[in-house]
Amino acid sequence: MKIRTQDIPEELGLDLTLTERDEWLMETIKLHLSGCSPSSVTGQIHLDVLEDNVNVTGHLHFPFVSQCASCGEPVNLAEDVPINVLLVPLYNSRQERDKHEDEEIELTRDDLDFSFYDKGVIDMSAVVNDEIALHLPYNVYCRPDCKGICPTCLKNRNTEACECQSIELVTSPWAKLKEIKLPAEKGRRGSKKPQLS
Repeated sequence: MKIRTQDIPEELGLDLTLTERDEWLMETIKLHLSGCSPSSVTGQIHLDVLEDNVNVTGHLHFPFVSQCASCGEPVNLAEDVPINVLLVPLYNSRQERDKHEDEEIELTRDDLDFSFYDKGVIDMSAVVNDEIALHLPYNVYCRPDCKGICPTCLKNRNTEACECQSIELVTSPWAKLKEIKLPAEKGRRGSKKPQLS
């Protein structure tokens, strides 16, 4: 979804209501959910023009099903994504940038969450995409004490006991190092470096 900055009323701003009927929004969310579509999406976004900058605030809520990173079982989640971004223009020429360089603007902590818009057009898909990427969990677990899948018999350790659980890794890649015999040190001074064969 593209919005031209000139279409945003300066005093009131622009309000957007987001739902699962917005195709651009569903495509953006599906990128982060491995192609799965959430059952419903709700959200509000408000755009305010501040001279050349545009402040984008709001929230997005969508339930979805993911997989546990440890055992692979489905996990029902509901994600609340806050949106708070200051969009600044990406200047096309050095003269354009230099014209605005003398203006003094005091930055606050909230101003540090910013991105760019180009040629007077805001790509809302890019704004929403970035905010979702920042707020979705990297790994999802079905429960904090998930035991995962047994690497030997592939049983889910949360639901089935397996006999492989007590088997330890016997063949370590470092096991051969234990076979190296080093000569005993005779003294600290003048001792020879051990010879490896």
